[in-house]
This record gives sequence, structure tokens and C-alpha cells, in this order.
Amino acid sequence: MIESPLVKGVESVLIKSIPTDRIVTEYKKRLRMDVSRFFKGLSEVQVYECPQTHYRFFYPFNVDGDGQFYQDLQAFPWYYNPWKWEHDHVSSKFIRKTDNVLEVGCGHGSFLIRLAQDGVTGEGLELNPDSVAAAAKGGVKVHLKTVQAFAEEKPGQYDVVCCFQVLEHISDVRSFLDACIKLLKPNGSLIISVPNNESFIKHHTFDIMNMPPHHMGLWDQNSLTGLTDIFPIKLTSLSYEPLQDYHYKYYNQILTTRGVYSKFNKVLSAALYPITQFGIKRMAGSIPGHTVVGVYKKQS
Repeated sequence: MIESPLVKGVESVLIKSIPTDRIVTEYKKRLRMDVSRFFKGLSEVQVYECPQTHYRFFYPFNVDGDGQFYQDLQAFPWYYNPWKWEHDHVSSKFIRKTDNVLEVGCGHGSFLIRLAQDGVTGEGLELNPDSVAAAAKGGVKVHLKTVQAFAEEKPGQYDVVCCFQVLEHISDVRSFLDACIKLLKPNGSLIISVPNNESFIKHHTFDIMNMPPHHMGLWDQNSLTGLTDIFPIKLTSLSYEPLQDYHYKYYNQILTTRGVYSKFNKVLSAALYPITQFGIKRMAGSIPGHTVVGVYKKQS
């Protein structure tokens, strides 16, 4: 039995299997990265679903990326975006100037730096020493600790705990979320942003960035809603990112293999992109984009 990583004693359902040799080959082909060390002795990884929460996850749990893996990814300019749609959305709608904010997995601290400019007190947690040093240069207080260890030190200290594009990388999601909630004051806000796997990205036929060693979970509105059944939290807001301009080409590439554009090959579709870009831009506000954000209140 493969137990749900969220609900003890609940047997997960096998959804599909993915050959590891294909993952390794595609990483070498697309990114010139060797990820074979994560799959030694494994011919495939599986995707399972927790039937209670509808959370889908990769198994085995020990194929997640290490520090070197993420250091290699950060060499690509497109990988790290210091300011995203969800940063604006969350800071303008869900954070007050009187809030004490903790960002888990804060990277270089760009979100916390912006909050400080708006007069909001915040600090972060990060496991990459280089990122901690970079955040310190920006005047941000960042702790080189896991959220589980930090929750033992400062339970009930924060009005807001947020994590942006972090949860999908984690296999031990239960202890991670338990710790985030423990850090909150009564009625404090837990804010989670993750890739929305019910948006256009679900049509990508083999997205290596949405599987191990990069991602360990596949979140969507159903699994985010399902968290309220097992944690002492109430979902107060679920927001969907509109398609962003830096994802227009990505969206167009997916259209080449889906629906109306499936009759075009990739070369022709690329040639037509200046035309299709106009239509995509016109419709972008109504197209669910890459990210979904869940906002929860801690229940006392």
C-alpha cells in the first residue's frame, strides 16, 4: 500500500507511471543537465492520488531535487522571477501593514523587500545559504532553517505565513503544512501559491519541469480545497492567475498539439506565432494562467 502523504492510513490510487530513462534523456536534451543520480535503480516513477484530498504526488518520495540541482537551474535566466503575479495579488489584497509576515522559501527575499518598502514587517526561511546571503544584502532577515524546526521555536507568532511556488517541490507535505499552521496566530492567514494543474499546463505532454526531481506534487483547486478536511484551516479565497505575457509562447506551444492548432506542425506554428500572439493577448484576461493561490484562516 502506498499511503497518502497527507492522510495517514489512506491508500493512494495509482494514476500512471513515467519511465525514468525518458526523464533523464529529456533533461539532457533540453537543459543539458544530468539528473540520473536521482533515479538509480528505478525504471519508472509513479503518480498516485490521495482519494480523500485529490492530491496527486510522485512516488517514491526520495527523488526530489537537491541543492546542486537547484543551483544548476538558477543558471538559466528564465528560472527565477523575482516578482510575480501572485506577489502583487497577495500583497494588495491579503496583507495589512500591521501584519507580521513569514515567507517560507523566500529565495533572495524580493517579496519581503517589497513588503518592507510598504511598511510591512516580515522575515523569511530559506535552505540555500547563497540566497540567505543575498536577502541579507537587501536588508531582509532570513533564517537558514526548515519550517518544521522554526515552528518549534516560534509557534503562534505570525499573522501571515506564505509560500510561493514551494509546496509542489516538497514530498513531506504533511509536516510542512503542520509547521506553517503552527507558526500562525489564531485566525492568522496561510497563503499558498502553486502551479495550477487544471490550467493549460495539464496539456503539456511531457513537461520535465512538472515532475521529479523538480516537482513532487501536482496541485489544483481540488487538492487545495481538500486541505480543509485534514488541517484546522478554512479556505477563504481561491484565485486564478490570468495568462501572463511571459507565458504567451508557452501557451502557444501547447496549442500546437491541442485543439484547433493540432493540424499545424511546430515549425508552422512558430511562424504563425506573431499572428496567434495577438489573439492570445486579447483573450489572456479570461485564460486561467499558470498559478492558483489559496488563502486560508487558521481555526482556533
